[in-house]
Amino acid sequence: SQYYTIEECKLKFREFNIAMKEHWGSAAKFFRSMNAWRWISSNDLAPYYLMLIIRTGLNPSTVQRLTIDCLELDPTDPSRKFINWKKYRSHKGDRTIPEMSSRNDTWAVSIVERVIEITSAIRTDQNELWISNENPLRKTSTYGPEYFRMGVRRLFESRPVFSSKNGEKLDVVAKSIRPTIAWDED
Repeated sequence: SQYYTIEECKLKFREFNIAMKEHWGSAAKFFRSMNAWRWISSNDLAPYYLMLIIRTGLNPSTVQRLTIDCLELDPTDPSRKFINWKKYRSHKGDRTIPEMSSRNDTWAVSIVERVIEITSAIRTDQNELWISNENPLRKTSTYGPEYFRMGVRRLFESRPVFSSKNGEKLDVVAKSIRPTIAWDED
């Protein structure tokens, strides 16, 4: 399907833009109200980022460095895929996370595929998995570490998590999730 920016709509669909201005105040207000906005922000991808950390047990910094070509076909079974990732600050080289069809565990691969699908509309020549165009220039760029922190913080501000012991609101950060997961990387 074809997506248009506000500027493209103004040029290609002048009558539509005039109608939106008359009835909604602007085309931008109309698209926001219809939840048909083309901006991808840290809020949109934060749940996928956290799910990938939880499902794989990878360091947040490793998940942040994934690229769109990290999915590869299993050489022994072309119907399955795996995530090929680099273990930074290690002498062990690249590692993989295979689909576990015997346990019906294709979550990690499915999450990466979904992020690629969501970002495809704004992707130009970026190879990085995590990209956004919600910035002052409205240009597609790669997430930085602060952008991930901001997305997680915003996610849990809108959906707070409370302690089961005393009911206090918890501050959830990605780096505190990984140590709680029993995953053997060796």
